[in-house]
Amino acid sequence: MADHAAHRQAPVFGFAFGYFACYVLYATLTRLAAPETTPAAPSFSLLAGLYVGVMLTVLPAVCVIHRLSPGRAAPGGLRTHHVVAGLCSAVIVVTTTLAYGFAGVSILLALLLMRGGVLLMSPVLDWRHARRPTPATFAALGLSVLAVILVIPSGDLSAMPAAAWINLSAYLLAYGLRLDAMTRFGKFGEHGARSRFFVREQTVALVAMSGAMAAALALPSSLCDSLAAGFERAVDPRYALYSVGLGAAYGLALCFGSLIYLDRRSNAFAVSLNRGASVAAGFVASGCLVLLTDQPGPSTSVMLAAGLVLVALAILGARAGPDESDRAPRTAPDSA
Repeated sequence: MADHAAHRQAPVFGFAFGYFACYVLYATLTRLAAPETTPAAPSFSLLAGLYVGVMLTVLPAVCVIHRLSPGRAAPGGLRTHHVVAGLCSAVIVVTTTLAYGFAGVSILLALLLMRGGVLLMSPVLDWRHARRPTPATFAALGLSVLAVILVIPSGDLSAMPAAAWINLSAYLLAYGLRLDAMTRFGKFGEHGARSRFFVREQTVALVAMSGAMAAALALPSSLCDSLAAGFERAVDPRYALYSVGLGAAYGLALCFGSLIYLDRRSNAFAVSLNRGASVAAGFVASGCLVLLTDQPGPSTSVMLAAGLVLVALAILGARAGPDESDRAPRTAPDSA
């Protein structure tokens, strides 16, 4: 029995390690590939390499998982919740990269705001889908709020441009809608149902990204010029490693992260595992940037706040751990 439980737990923690490793590379390359950013706006040229790298990694992953998915020919194709989750996934891909492209906004601060926001959603989603938040959940939420309060007087938040706040709002809105769709239709049921959800969601996301990229390139604007410059960098041997590499690393992290979220256990567990891996990756990436460039490291208050978020994630993960019972939400799992 113990061996079976350990075997069942192994994949999700393997996904977490893969997510951590890919995210370190992604976060580091994103900052290294954007030397021309300004405090007011990120470099949209990053999105070109991101798109190429994501297509090179996520598309093969979708094909492989589709081929290996049990019952892949099951009836019930693309549905509204797949479209919603896929469109939100595309928004998350773009807004995450833009968040790291604002000059003067450290990787850890961006991570803290994005991960802390998603962490606050997890007990709400569990409650919404018939899972009762525990005292440990409220303790973790208190630490998360304290972490945000800690960085307010430091000036880090006040120095963030308006565009960064708009980008953050879009990221959190998209994540809330995506996790809700995953919880209702993707997390429960047999393994094949979760695999099919992943395939359909990411198919929509790739199509949406391709359509948005084509539309942006077709319209004469500064965005079009920036994207065109980004594609030139993507094929330039001097920049291709940074430009396409960050997209490939993010594409793999996206796959690992999605598989973590689709684990049958509660959002408190899945979100804490995913967000904890990314915050830990932010620590490592910040250290890499200090060593590789002359960029200053994050402030002490941001470091302490990120540490509080890690403690909060550890509390949630320990309380909503691998041995918790699987309890299906109100929505029937065959809707996936």
